[in-house]
Amino acid sequence: MRKYLVVLCLLPIFFLGCDNTNSSSSGGSGLSGGKLTIKVEDYDDYDYLDEVKAFIVNLKEDEREIADSDFKKSFTLNLPDEVSKSRLSSIEDYAEMLAYECEIDADDIKISAKDANLGELCIYGYSKGKRMGEFYLYKETKDSDIEAYYVYVDKSVKATYSDKYIKINLDFKKGWNLVYFTEKDDGLEISTKSVSGMIWDFREDEGGGGGGGGGNKTAIKFVKLVNHSYFQGLSVYNQYKTELAAYEFGTGTGESKYFDIPPGKHIPCVLIKNHPSYEDAWYSLEWPGDVETFDFIAGQKYSFIISSDGIGMKNDGAYSKTNIISKKFVSKRKNNIDYEGAIKENEFKKY
Repeated sequence: MRKYLVVLCLLPIFFLGCDNTNSSSSGGSGLSGGKLTIKVEDYDDYDYLDEVKAFIVNLKEDEREIADSDFKKSFTLNLPDEVSKSRLSSIEDYAEMLAYECEIDADDIKISAKDANLGELCIYGYSKGKRMGEFYLYKETKDSDIEAYYVYVDKSVKATYSDKYIKINLDFKKGWNLVYFTEKDDGLEISTKSVSGMIWDFREDEGGGGGGGGGNKTAIKFVKLVNHSYFQGLSVYNQYKTELAAYEFGTGTGESKYFDIPPGKHIPCVLIKNHPSYEDAWYSLEWPGDVETFDFIAGQKYSFIISSDGIGMKNDGAYSKTNIISKKFVSKRKNNIDYEGAIKENEFKKY
């Protein structure tokens, strides 16, 4: 089973028309006549599952079950032809959320029909009634990572945007659609253009099981915006010196996925290598108030950032499976970062 997984549903946005059938020899994503057939990659790793349920989810994270099936290596979900508007969110609200995540101006996203509404399809696996995780489509290539999600759209609509690093090209048809998030080192593309070779896999919930929202969860991602010879990784430990999450960049820039961690006071650390005054090791930081710990609040998500201003923590807002962009995409634009700073480059404590 592949080790590089991303957090639950990325953005519940835009997907291809329901006459699309995209499949591969190792797993299909075909949707035909409202019937979605899923062939699971690494089925034997998840044979503890016994049931699958599909939900339509809107931006309020209201979930409504719309289909179910016994869990098999290949199973079919019978999706409804119509979804009530009350279960959807407006495309303008989705555009606002997408703009926030991509740090672009929502007014620059061109929408052909602003009265369109949509909702995301989330497909969960269960064991003896307990939700254990989610099924998702992915593909990895030499220079890109791709994930795809189904959504329902209540009328045909187009949404477009383009700059040097972000491209949005969405052409929705009324009904069920697929949208592809393609992340490369130099940018992000969100498109309804079909990608062959997508594979179904299963992403287990943190700790096994879970709920719709993130009220009792915290997420963190690690970001390095500048090349730096000494600062080569970031991590978070609990106060018992157990690693909760970590990511190594090397000397270049990069960005990790979001990692789920328990809320509470934890110890952010930086990996220093090749420094003339420090041995290669993880070092904790001194935060405002002369404390070693940082208080990660339940229901929030954070970015731990190395930038030209030093090292700091940025609160990214509410934890939500509907608004997390993850993986390795880093915007090269030099936007101002409003974060709580830890250090410049002179205060380290070996951890």
